[in-house]
Amino acid sequence: MNRKGQKGSALVISLITLLLMSIIIMGASRNSTLELVTSNNYQFGIEAFNNAETGVVATVAELNDKELAIGGFNDLLNGQFSTTRSDPNTKIFFDTIIIDDNDGDGNTSMDSNKIVSLISQGTSSSGATRTVKAWISNDPITKDFSLDKAIMTEGDIHFGGVSELHGSNQDIHSNGDIYKGDKPKTDGLLSAVGYVYGLPDGESESYANRIEIPEIDPSVFAEYAEYVFDSVGNIRDADGFVVGVDSYRGWVFNGSQWNTAGNDILGGLLYFKGDAGNVMISSNTGTEADPWEISILADGWIALAGTPILANYKNPSNPISVQDILFMAGTDIKINGHAGQVLSGIIAAGEQFQFNGTAKIEGVIIAADQSNTDDFITENLMSGTADITYGGDMSFPGSTSDNTLRILAWEESFISRTQFANLVTVD
Repeated sequence: MNRKGQKGSALVISLITLLLMSIIIMGASRNSTLELVTSNNYQFGIEAFNNAETGVVATVAELNDKELAIGGFNDLLNGQFSTTRSDPNTKIFFDTIIIDDNDGDGNTSMDSNKIVSLISQGTSSSGATRTVKAWISNDPITKDFSLDKAIMTEGDIHFGGVSELHGSNQDIHSNGDIYKGDKPKTDGLLSAVGYVYGLPDGESESYANRIEIPEIDPSVFAEYAEYVFDSVGNIRDADGFVVGVDSYRGWVFNGSQWNTAGNDILGGLLYFKGDAGNVMISSNTGTEADPWEISILADGWIALAGTPILANYKNPSNPISVQDILFMAGTDIKINGHAGQVLSGIIAAGEQFQFNGTAKIEGVIIAADQSNTDDFITENLMSGTADITYGGDMSFPGSTSDNTLRILAWEESFISRTQFANLVTVD
């Protein structure tokens, strides 16, 4: 081949090589561009989804701040409540709306189950959107109140006898003052929001922080009662049937209070209802081998003046915290104990308590000092030599509630901008 032919072949080969390299470069560039676009789309999608989730959290927080959770959802439904946030500095963009969930009532403007749907559409800085659907509830959660002290009162406590405390939770607390005649024998701490009189620092704490005392309302637990004694003398069983009038199985009504008579007295969880819901126990029923199993709820006062051998009635079908109740009075509790008497459980007075004698108590004593409408007792007093043991294992039933909105669940929902704009009914 002549030199001229060789040059022509080289030129062709060079052109082909150049073309192949151009194709490779263009392909690589296209792949790089596609990868960049894909990456950007992914990032914008994540940004939009995060904004949608932020919308859910922010809207729930706003509703809780406005305390709308307590009043129900009806005024928020069918597009009546929506929020928007557009903040270029933080790149947070979302729109939210609350609609009725599928509660089966056929009315999108009425909430029948305390659950609604919160739809949040987040937008990225590029305009991409993602939508989250959450289910929120304003149904209050009732929680048991943990009891960690042996004696707790809202008002002052007076000690006039040498009571002894045992167990892991021996503390005594008053949201008022503590006055001691004789020092209680305890390894626990006596603390008061006011002042502890008569005890040195180390054994007591004055000006302590206030603690929460559960509200005492026996009627709240009436549903667990096996018999209800009303203020006109009727006795009804758990099904509401009248089983006696003015007297029934050892209980006698005198027009203002219920008294015990004899030795064979009805036990179980009993509720004494209304203005005449006062209980006087003066019988000596029960034996060590066969104790009188009873727990008492009374809207009025409870007085233990006899020497019964009793045991806390525990219906296994009731919540554990309800089983812990021994005596709960809407007003006062007065107990004259004796050495052979063991009182096991929660003893709770809506107003004040008074303990005399030498009762043995295995549980918690509470005085809510909610008022002083009943002058049966006018101050919290431990005047005897009670022996109190408490291990911190009891809780007051259903005494605290949380009314804040709760997010029950959420999921991604594929809703377009147009669909979201028209979203006023359950989907």
